[in-house]
Amino acid sequence: MSITYRSTKGSNLTHTELDTNFYEPEEAAIALEDAKLEPAEIDEVELDNDKLTITLSDGIVHGPMTLPSSKLSYRGKFKSLYPYQSGDIIYTSTNLYLVLKGFISGARFNPNDELDGTKVVVAVGGTPVCIDVPMFFPGVPKMGMIGQYSVTRDLTFRGAYAYHRIAPEAQVVYLLKINNETVGSITFEADAYTGTVDTSTELLELATGDIVSLHNSVYTEGKDLSITLLFRRVA
Repeated sequence: MSITYRSTKGSNLTHTELDTNFYEPEEAAIALEDAKLEPAEIDEVELDNDKLTITLSDGIVHGPMTLPSSKLSYRGKFKSLYPYQSGDIIYTSTNLYLVLKGFISGARFNPNDELDGTKVVVAVGGTPVCIDVPMFFPGVPKMGMIGQYSVTRDLTFRGAYAYHRIAPEAQVVYLLKINNETVGSITFEADAYTGTVDTSTELLELATGDIVSLHNSVYTEGKDLSITLLFRRVA
């Protein structure tokens, strides 16, 4: 495509040159519209243990990507002067506690101990109960699914416990889904470490291969809202 300019030619343009100056740009614009690229869509999502692979409709494959995970460790009865780590579970005579931040315990257990302004433990129930399928969603959850768990055996639960590592500044609500179907919600009020878990039925039945996932409905860029979710198993 070429455009003829009067300043370049040094004389008036002919009718043909004027017509061409409009015709060729129009044809080029039409050609661009006809040849526009359609965005690639997700064709397949494959999860193999902690490896996630996404295949797009144009054949491009992203992955396998390693999903972040964290293991909870039951440390038994509280020990004095013990180096507890984040994710440890401690038993006292009246309660179970989840360690939110690594610390060295004192001579006596204090559930209100803090480190750098953050509580180091949080209660996970009064009388000790059966806890199963712990899930930890680290870092900065944003919009959409922020983590999932693949069930490895048939289980039945009655409710769950949920905790934020750092209390949110405003109310945050997450959706709890099984096989992408909403079965409940988890609500954290402002400045609360412990969330309220509401489920559609009293008992949650999980079968081997089911996918339990947590979804965020509010964009939380830059907020450290690491979440621990503990299901209460029916003994």
